[in-house]
Amino acid sequence: MTEVKISVNPISSNIEVVENFMMMSHVPASDHGVTVKIDSNIQEYIENDDKPGVQVRQVTFMTDTKHTKTLEFNFTDKQIQSIEIDNRNFEIKLIEIGNEEVAGINGQKFKFYKFTVDEK
Repeated sequence: MTEVKISVNPISSNIEVVENFMMMSHVPASDHGVTVKIDSNIQEYIENDDKPGVQVRQVTFMTDTKHTKTLEFNFTDKQIQSIEIDNRNFEIKLIEIGNEEVAGINGQKFKFYKFTVDEK
């Protein structure tokens, strides 16, 4: 089982690479739920490619492909979603929605979403 945290702020990337796919937060996103785009087709994404001392995240652009899956998560009726990618089955569970402060940005809090990803 892998724990994944997707942060939505000006400094962090809202993309996380897990196993053989990537997860990206999408709209709508709120205190009650989030939409996540999942795709196994990743091109030219370098995780943690930030430069020391520079607080600007890399620019990311996502285009849906035939492999893209859009999943909605919430704590009422869509907390757990199952997907199949490259003949592997995964269960994704929303475990936390929260707000966090980001170093260097005073007085603002930004959303984060935590999931567990478990191969079945």
